[in-house]
Amino acid sequence: MKHAALALALIALAAAPQEPVSIYAFPPNEKQPYEVIGEMRISLAGSHKDFIEKGNEVPLKVEYRALFENVVVVPGDKEKPTALHRKVKKLTVTGEYKGEALKVDYDPGRSAEKQFIAQGQGDLVEFFRLWCATPAEFKCSALGKVQWADERLDRLMIKAGMMYWQVQHDTVTWDTTERIAVPLLHHKISVVFHNKFVKTETEGSRKLMIIEAKPEIAAAEAPGADEPKEIESIEPTFKAGGSAKAQIDLTQGRLHSLRLNLKIEFSGHAPVSDGAKGTLRGEVNFTESQVYKEKP
Repeated sequence: MKHAALALALIALAAAPQEPVSIYAFPPNEKQPYEVIGEMRISLAGSHKDFIEKGNEVPLKVEYRALFENVVVVPGDKEKPTALHRKVKKLTVTGEYKGEALKVDYDPGRSAEKQFIAQGQGDLVEFFRLWCATPAEFKCSALGKVQWADERLDRLMIKAGMMYWQVQHDTVTWDTTERIAVPLLHHKISVVFHNKFVKTETEGSRKLMIIEAKPEIAAAEAPGADEPKEIESIEPTFKAGGSAKAQIDLTQGRLHSLRLNLKIEFSGHAPVSDGAKGTLRGEVNFTESQVYKEKP
């Protein structure tokens, strides 16, 4: 294992172990365009009928396609993170929430009154409107550790386009943690990804570092007293499955692609209309791909 880690440090990163190392590079004023395609779906199939509103076993499904542009605001170095802004260049969303259709179409190239066109549940529409209305501020270190000016952005899906997969320079296996909010329950789940360096490979003129990861539940935080609870008095258990794969362009010093496939299963019991406790079963499926968009 020590030899493998040393080979990774010398060959993939080309840096002396005692010096600060760099994977990601952000030249001044650089604009990194990423195409992001994602989907979130929650199923309550197998739950007590009281939890299946209007017989709809899939209360939420959202699909989105976006073109983001991450703009370097203040360049960093091996020791100081780079400050960036995420801007939405184009966005389309389709889906359904509790039987109500959701549609969003955003294009800043249109006239002001037609840039953001939407219909559907108010909170969901507002969620995507905020994506488009204000650039998101964040920082990224030379090893891909991301920090947000607003920590509420630290959720999968919310931070679409700002996913720079974190790397450890001195080992072939390492852990990273992501957070996601489970719809309807509003629990905040911490998921640890167990990363493994797979190989480096050449694709055209670039050298790519390939990383694969497997998720596992690290912690679950119940909603606070002032937060919404659509299902009361439940303490569910959670289980994670799926995978992640990142390709990092070592030649250019940027993320080339990231593909997430996360499944979270939950189960528990909560009071139902007859005074007993009914079974709640659910599954949240979240997939997202982020791919660097080459210039034509």
